[in-house]
Amino acid sequence: MLRLLRTTYTSAGVLITANLIPLMGVLFFGVDLFSIIFLFWLESVIIGFF
Repeated sequence: MLRLLRTTYTSAGVLITANLIPLMGVLFFGVDLFSIIFLFWLESVIIGFF
């Protein structure tokens, strides 16, 4: 049970971090919001084909 809980927290932490990185880019480094949305859309299209 403890192993499953640890795996769940690790997965959630990685997922949250992976989604915060683009947000940090938009807020602090001047990355264009359209570029981020386009990349998320492109990723979804690629995943949809596989």
